[in-house]
Amino acid sequence: MDINILAVFVTALVVYALGALWYSPLLFGKQWMKLSGVHPDMNPEQKKRMGVKYFLHFVSVFITVLVFDFVLGAFTVVTIGDGLLAGVILWLGFALMNQVSPTLWEGKSWKLFLLNGAYSLVFFLVAGIILTLWV
Repeated sequence: MDINILAVFVTALVVYALGALWYSPLLFGKQWMKLSGVHPDMNPEQKKRMGVKYFLHFVSVFITVLVFDFVLGAFTVVTIGDGLLAGVILWLGFALMNQVSPTLWEGKSWKLFLLNGAYSLVFFLVAGIILTLWV
């Protein structure tokens, strides 16, 4: 099974950029900050760590897309419809369900669950489209 690292990297960049837009003030950033308790005012020490956080987040996105591409290849997914279906299945079974515990046990709000869950769905749908088109 071949993994196309360029396709994975480009897909990771696209969904990372979509996440930046999703959580920006243009879309849902203000809601997300309120629901998650994040404050826009940062001290200089917090600002210094932002670059590392952005980099580590991109690494996590890249790994997620890499695994998604592996799954698509393992199941010989080559059509956009199958890529979308695989995205929904992986989103539902892993990404969305992984957010249930923090909502139940850490007191996160269901609104935050829905906001983050909706982005995860967009992430997997867009990744499914790009990765299957790249084949």
